[in-house]
Amino acid sequence: MNILKMRISFATIVFVGFALASVTLAEQMRPSLLGLSLTVGVKHSDNRDQTPSGYLVKDEPIDKKDQTELWIQPTISLKHFVEGKYRIHLSYSPTYTYFDNPRQGGTENELSHAARALLEYNLGVRTEISISDNYWWSGDKDWYYGEDYVFAPDERDTRRDDYYKNELSASIKRDIAADNWAKITGRWKIKRYDKKELADYGDEEEYILLGELMRRQSRRLSFGVFSEYTAFDRNNGKTAAPLGGTGTEGKIDTGVQYINTGIQMTYDFSGNQNIVLSARTGYNYIWYKASDIKSDDMLGDSVVELLLFQQERTSGRIGLRYGMEYGNVFPYSSQDNTTVFASVSQLLGRQNKLRVGVDAEYRTRKYELAKIDPDAEDYGYYQQWREEKGYSSDATRDSTYIRLHASYKWTADLSTSLFYSYEDVDSEVDTSYTENTVGISATYRFL
Repeated sequence: MNILKMRISFATIVFVGFALASVTLAEQMRPSLLGLSLTVGVKHSDNRDQTPSGYLVKDEPIDKKDQTELWIQPTISLKHFVEGKYRIHLSYSPTYTYFDNPRQGGTENELSHAARALLEYNLGVRTEISISDNYWWSGDKDWYYGEDYVFAPDERDTRRDDYYKNELSASIKRDIAADNWAKITGRWKIKRYDKKELADYGDEEEYILLGELMRRQSRRLSFGVFSEYTAFDRNNGKTAAPLGGTGTEGKIDTGVQYINTGIQMTYDFSGNQNIVLSARTGYNYIWYKASDIKSDDMLGDSVVELLLFQQERTSGRIGLRYGMEYGNVFPYSSQDNTTVFASVSQLLGRQNKLRVGVDAEYRTRKYELAKIDPDAEDYGYYQQWREEKGYSSDATRDSTYIRLHASYKWTADLSTSLFYSYEDVDSEVDTSYTENTVGISATYRFL
C-alpha cells in the first residue's frame, strides 16, 4: 500500500470513528448539533477538456468532447459550541461520481473525499483564536493527456492520477484597546500527487503569513496597516513541456516569494455592517526561485470591494483587484493580474424560499518572457508556437466567467438548486476555449 493510500485509509478510519462517535453523542446533545444529509446531482459540459474546436494535433483537428457527470454525496457533520467560549464544526463528505465520457485512460467511476474541521476559541474577553483545516482527495484526472497519448505497459488499462489538496489555516486576534485590534494569520496549502512522474510536474506548496493592525476611528470608519508574506512553489520535472511539446532535460523553477506591505480601511455606510466598503493597497516586492530572473517591485498591489450583507433580502459584492501574483501558466513564474468581479443574490417569495443569483468575473493577465527561467527558453516547441502566432515578448490571457444559479427550499429539509455557467478564455500563452456547463442537484437533510 503506497503512502497516499495509507493516508486515505487513515483518514477514512478517523472519520468513520468520528461518525460513530457523533451518533453516540447525539443522544446527549441537542439533535440540531448532529447533521446528516444526502445530495444527488447531474451536470453536463460541452467542452470536457477545455479544447477549442479545430485545435490541431499532428495537423488533425480535434473536436470538443462533452461529458455528463452524475454524483451522490452524503455528508455527516457535527457542531458543538459553548456560548462565549468555543465553537467546533466537523464534516465529512465522500462523493461517488459517474462519468459518461471519461478522459483518455480514465475511469467511469470515481470516489473522492472531502473533510473540514473548524475550531474557534476565546482565550479571554479580548483574545480569539481560529484554526481550520480543509482536505480533499480525488483519483480523477485533472489534466488532459490527448487522444494520441501512448500509455506505458506498466500503466495497464488506466492510469491513476491520485492526488490530494489540503489547506491549514490559523489566526489569533487580540483587542488591544476598545478601538484597536491586532491579528496574525497563517496559512499552508499543498497539492500532492501519488505518482512520482506527476509529482515532479504538478506538486504545489504555498505559505502565507499576514499581520494586521487596525483602529476604529468612528462607528463607520476603521483603518490600519498590514504586512503579508507569500511563498509559492510548483514542481516542473524533466521533459515537461507546455502545449504537448517534447521538452528538454532540466527542471524549471516556477517558485516565487513576495512581501506586500501597506494600508487598508473599511467604511460602514449603513452603520450596522450591512453595506461595507473595504480597500487596501501596498508596496509589493517579489523575487524568484530561479536566480536568473530579476526581482521585481511595484506600488499598487490593491483590492477594492463593496460588500452587501443581506440588505433587504439582497446580498452580494463587487470589486477590483490589481497586482502581481505567482504564475498559473507553465513555465511563467509570475504574472500581472487585473480582475473585476461581482456577485449578487436575491431572496424571492413571501417566505424567502427561492434564491436567485449571478456571479461574474473578468480577468486579464499579462505574462513576460523575462519571468521565465532561462533554462526554459530551450523549449523549442513553445518558442516556435509563439512565433507562429506572432506574439511579442508580452503575452496576455483574458478570461470571462458568468454563473447563473437558483435554489428553492421546498421544505425545511428538502432543497433543489440549478445553475448554468459560461467561461471564455482568450489566451496567448496557452489554448483559448469556451465552455458551457449546466447542472441540477437536490439535497435532503435527515438531521
